[in-house]
Amino acid sequence: MLDTLKPPSFSLATLQDIALEHYGIAGDWRPLEGERDQNHRVTDSNGNQWVFKLCNANEPPAIVHCQAEALNHIASTDPSLPVPRLRPCLSGNLVPEVLIDGAAHHIMVLGYLPGE
Repeated sequence: MLDTLKPPSFSLATLQDIALEHYGIAGDWRPLEGERDQNHRVTDSNGNQWVFKLCNANEPPAIVHCQAEALNHIASTDPSLPVPRLRPCLSGNLVPEVLIDGAAHHIMVLGYLPGE
């Protein structure tokens, strides 16, 4: 199996600490399925919903950045399209990197789009 096909599995407390430190996000966390990444839907105190993605440390950074650039391109080209919007972290970075247990993981926070 490819190393990128096993999502990370860190504790919820670890993810919540990262989200608070880098995005100022706290709230109700619900796990979402993910083939490659560890994902949660977060509902903040204002009722806004976000998807917190802890990307697989084995995923090449260029792939993660390409995803972010594609989402930004869609948002700027046709804002009416129903695709998630990236939320920058507190430092302004769209895809910050965090070290967890010595491994570098990229993180993304996107607006949540309800659906099935």
